[in-house]
Amino acid sequence: MVRDVATRWNSTSELLERALLLRKALNVLVGLEQHNKPRTARLQRFKLSGPEWELLEQLWPLLNVYLCCLIGLLYADVFVHLLSRHFLTPRNSCLRPTLHSYIK
Repeated sequence: MVRDVATRWNSTSELLERALLLRKALNVLVGLEQHNKPRTARLQRFKLSGPEWELLEQLWPLLNVYLCCLIGLLYADVFVHLLSRHFLTPRNSCLRPTLHSYIK
């Protein structure tokens, strides 16, 4: 299972994606007797209802779009930075101001 971490962007989206993939296994796990005895974790209280699973199925695509956009922006900035730093020679330095203005 992926953990939701407050300081890690988009971990909620990753957690929901994994939970939806493991839905059947999670339902079995929280229902096992060995996890619901006195003095144990009593996981049954964490079992999601049908409507709760449906809500997660609707929420995950929205969060995933946000995650994909952020990843795309991150890689775009990295690509432009690499171009401006490693591939611009004095010969094509006319591109440097354009790339630097994009980075800022």
